[in-house]
Amino acid sequence: LAILAGFAFNRRVMIQGYHGTGKSTHIEQVAARLNWPCVRVNLDSHISRIDLIGKDAIVLRDGKQVTEYKEGILPFCLQRPTALVFDEYDAGRADVMFVIQRILENEGFIIKGYFPLPESCWRNNYYAPLQSRFNDFLTAHDTPDARAIVLAEQDEIKLYEQYCQYYSYGFYIAQKT
Repeated sequence: LAILAGFAFNRRVMIQGYHGTGKSTHIEQVAARLNWPCVRVNLDSHISRIDLIGKDAIVLRDGKQVTEYKEGILPFCLQRPTALVFDEYDAGRADVMFVIQRILENEGFIIKGYFPLPESCWRNNYYAPLQSRFNDFLTAHDTPDARAIVLAEQDEIKLYEQYCQYYSYGFYIAQKT
């Protein structure tokens, strides 16, 4: 539901867990069902600051070489409604993470810390109340999309229950500057 709130109210949503548990794919699936464009940036690959920001490029126009700005991933996403997923956030290079940090700062935030949340937070304070509201949600919104959302949430809960000894969700602390 946090992901849906992020789409509905233009809020940033941070999802954290071990590699390969389906976090990014889950967001991609929700975006697809809502017909939102989604850009997935894998920070453990060869992504650079230029890829994020953009660059001047020499292009041919009317048979002449001219320099024109080619926008990067971030300007593209910030100018239109787009789900932007930074995947493998912990593996990002320092210069790339600096660019992302600057965006947070421009929005008035700075990351101050991070800590993993204990299993009880997810089981007792998130998943249990969420599960208790599924039937009411489906009664109020009995559509294929609503059922798919509940099914995806149930799948996430099953994955967490099956693999919680291997990964945890985390909490980032950002301070308004």
